[in-house]
Amino acid sequence: MSKSLPYGWSLKSISSICSSKYGVVDGPFGSNLKSEHYRDSGVPVFQSGFVTSNRFVKKNYVYVDQEKYQEQIRSSAAPKDILMAKIGMNAGACAVIPDDHSVGILAGNSLKMTVNKDIASNLFLVNHLHFMQQNGEIRKLLTETAQPAISITTLKRHSVPLPPLPEQKKIAAILTSVDDVIEKTQAQIDKLKDLKTGMMQELLTCGVGVDGKPHTEFKDSPVGRIPNDWDVQSFSSVTVKIQDGTHFSPKSKDGECLYLTSKNIQKGKLLLTNISYISQEEHDEIYKRCDVKYGDVLLTKDGANTGNCAMNTLHEPFSLLSSVAFLRCDESICLNHYLYQYMSSSMFRKVVKDSMTGNAITRLTLTIIKSLKVPLPPIEEQEKIIKMLSGIDECMSVKQLKLESLKNTKKALMQDLLTGKKRVKVDG
Repeated sequence: MSKSLPYGWSLKSISSICSSKYGVVDGPFGSNLKSEHYRDSGVPVFQSGFVTSNRFVKKNYVYVDQEKYQEQIRSSAAPKDILMAKIGMNAGACAVIPDDHSVGILAGNSLKMTVNKDIASNLFLVNHLHFMQQNGEIRKLLTETAQPAISITTLKRHSVPLPPLPEQKKIAAILTSVDDVIEKTQAQIDKLKDLKTGMMQELLTCGVGVDGKPHTEFKDSPVGRIPNDWDVQSFSSVTVKIQDGTHFSPKSKDGECLYLTSKNIQKGKLLLTNISYISQEEHDEIYKRCDVKYGDVLLTKDGANTGNCAMNTLHEPFSLLSSVAFLRCDESICLNHYLYQYMSSSMFRKVVKDSMTGNAITRLTLTIIKSLKVPLPPIEEQEKIIKMLSGIDECMSVKQLKLESLKNTKKALMQDLLTGKKRVKVDG
């Protein structure tokens, strides 16, 4: 942030903003609060996981009894306090403890800030801290150790640019209103995901029936219980080609040809925000063997993202690394999009997990991929299943675009309002 302050603003340290005796404290040290002290009810323990998304999420509560709470009263936290993750990859994530929450005690991996309401707005301060995460300045508060951790001393000394209190509250209200819409939109996406998960389980095991009539007779199969008139086939039997990308890293780093790896396949989509390029010459050599085309199904076969899949929505030819394979169906037997929907299901993820059990490296070989099984309805029923699931996918895509737009709006507002680049008018 700029050292020059807007008119009427002042710099105040967090220790002066949180000026009570235990204004900025962390959880009890090590042996003072261990799992053996936890109870099924009593005083809740505030874990860092409650705020890793920068929103307060109530989950997986453990408790301590009143005796332990009184013994560690220094680490008490209450509604309106700011709860922050102190340790780990999400160190610095924070949120305000809701007004309707009971008083609790901090876990060792968390800390809290009790804001003096006559000096600052807790919501303004929490947005300032979120802004520091957004622009990378939160690193200034971390200790230089193997595991990231917030330094309490550095945090207390950190200076916050503060506008007058009425302006703080107005800024906080604007940013909070955007947060509320973001949260509602995310909740809508989550509901659609849950709906799709349930529908996939139903459609991929019970189908949609024939002539509007549901299936009534079922049989056991290698992929579970399926309708009597369905088949089960190996991936090799329903495809005309299964191939992975090059097993040699291209020498060229610049060029005009797209080069995709497993990092570009996430959440069922092709991500083109972190793209590599290679020379035409190297692309032509790779493409002779691995000629991925529009409409093929892409599958991550190596590494942490093993099992992720996406439809190839690019008409432009591109090269693949060996961490990704493509599958091209014989569409007289199995539609590409049906295979993609099956490979997006929890049923398939379990198959992938079972296929790698016992292996030191998370990897699907081409031999394993070819041997995997798919429940196979008639083509007409595949088309109906695709139509139903694609409808939900389209709704989720619209909501996801709205979510990204809202997040970008929030970032721009933080940049303008928390630095004083744009001032807000305060009523009265």
